[in-house]
Amino acid sequence: MNISSDSQAKRLTQRQRSEISKDKLIVATIDSLIESGYGATSTQEICNRAGLSKGGLFRQFSSRTELMIATAERIYEGLLERYESRFVQAAESTDPIKVGIKLVRANFASREFQAAMELQMAARTDETLAKSMRPVIENNIYAVQQLARKLFPDAAENNPRFETVVDSVVMMFQGEIFSATVFENQQLADARLKFIEDVVRREFTSDAFTTNY
Repeated sequence: MNISSDSQAKRLTQRQRSEISKDKLIVATIDSLIESGYGATSTQEICNRAGLSKGGLFRQFSSRTELMIATAERIYEGLLERYESRFVQAAESTDPIKVGIKLVRANFASREFQAAMELQMAARTDETLAKSMRPVIENNIYAVQQLARKLFPDAAENNPRFETVVDSVVMMFQGEIFSATVFENQQLADARLKFIEDVVRREFTSDAFTTNY
């Protein structure tokens, strides 16, 4: 009995060490993607940042691509958790549309999403990475839609354009963040925010539910 308990404790300790190593590697990958870009995020660079050997890296991930996918999954999981907590705030506010839109924009302006952008851009010319990232991004899109349905149930049920509206907001803010890495104009950004708020407010009120386009 004691031998079995000792063995179980040992396995648990090994599992914990493995999870700690994985976490270090993923955090190091995110930092490197943000600070150095995808091309410079080599396995050696990741190991240097994580304080682990290459052997330690490949004990946790079979390849650089597998590590990148695990990193993408971690980033999008974190974004979704932030979405959910922030959508709760929006639902409890007096103006959930205004608050919700601002919070979506803030999510894409986060440090973590900068790393996600690097991975998305790299996937454009890396089919293996692109194939692996597609389900991660698809799951994220679906989860965002479900959260939006919770926040605006009437619009979700009655407006056939609901998913299109939500998707358009998400895509606009993603594009805004991409563009802002090179050029940013606060006046135009404020105008875009007001414009998209007006569109969503029009689409998510009862008058829009019976409008034919």
